[in-house]
Amino acid sequence: MSRIITIASQKGGVGKTTTALNLGYGLSRAGKRTLVIDGDPQGGLTAACNLKKKTARGLLHVLEEEIDAAGHPAGFLFHENLAILGSGAIDANDISRLEEAAEQGQLVPAIQRLAAGFEYVLLDAPVGVGRIARALLSASDFYLIVINCKAGTMKTLPRMMRTAEWVRAEVKPDLRFLGVLVNMYDGDSSPEKKIYAYFKASLSRNFFFDTVIPLDDRFERASFHSVPVAMLRQGENPFFPHASLAGELLARTADTAAPGGPAPAGEGGPRRDEDDFFMDRLQELCEKNGYSSALLADEMGLSLTSCNCTIDTDALAAFTSVLADSLEKAESVLDQEDPNNITLEVNESDRIILHRFKALNSTYFLLLTGPRAAVFPGTIEETVAAIRARLTG
Repeated sequence: MSRIITIASQKGGVGKTTTALNLGYGLSRAGKRTLVIDGDPQGGLTAACNLKKKTARGLLHVLEEEIDAAGHPAGFLFHENLAILGSGAIDANDISRLEEAAEQGQLVPAIQRLAAGFEYVLLDAPVGVGRIARALLSASDFYLIVINCKAGTMKTLPRMMRTAEWVRAEVKPDLRFLGVLVNMYDGDSSPEKKIYAYFKASLSRNFFFDTVIPLDDRFERASFHSVPVAMLRQGENPFFPHASLAGELLARTADTAAPGGPAPAGEGGPRRDEDDFFMDRLQELCEKNGYSSALLADEMGLSLTSCNCTIDTDALAAFTSVLADSLEKAESVLDQEDPNNITLEVNESDRIILHRFKALNSTYFLLLTGPRAAVFPGTIEETVAAIRARLTG
């Protein structure tokens, strides 16, 4: 029975395609008959493997039944257990045809036909949550997300997770989340170490793969030569983490009791079962003081819960980080000790209020929007006290 896995990312430049190729190679060396499919019409995997020199045909031609799904255009490459199938897209018209196929539900049966005879099928999805990415998730049994330890990338995680959860709820009930892979990790970077430590402490152990792929310029050299990094001379050392990742993936896909969605947050952050409590507190705060909306975010600018927000919550949560910088400047320039409030007049009638507070050695932000006539500070401290008590209790 084939296991079909989408390799996804919300942000480009995180090494998703490199992961697909080297993970596929790792699975094949573990004795698993593996197919890696370029599901991105931009052809990242196709270019990485230099498939166009071998054949111009790919997924698009399978969809249009110009070739039999059983006769994989690229044949076997790199290893006897590994096959690579390109996207088959050459120009803008081809990209439109792939998008139409995704919209019309043709990708799912095509991929299921392609999976016959393989133990593992890896789908290199396009960046983001567009039609093709959703279709690939709909065709999959599992998905994993590739990120790097940059604040901007971390802030895109919620949107990717929500899209996958929508697919699971509406299209593919047995779609299962495998974990988040930290790729291109620079262990010498203090910001990256801080970000990684923060999220590892805030989320449950299984949310991330144990394997972390270090930053290594030999992956760039391997890409230049269109091969997995292990095929380079002295390439076994940088390949080792992908071999370890392949072992983890084999273990996680064998676990039929694995959770279908993201694991709950652990110590250091609010748990998912507390969302209703926090939302009720925000609702009360808005009703008592005349605020239009409220949002609770963590120190990385990730939304934890919100109430009545008419603006995208991810954008508002990210905005808390911007306003927090103003608090830091006030602390240093104005010699203010631990400033925790800032107000911003956005027009003649409305304003934004940011309140900063700490709990469990972490920083949180409460962002409020509403008319200037709304009570400030009102019952903000009362609400924060309730949230802090719940977090620490």
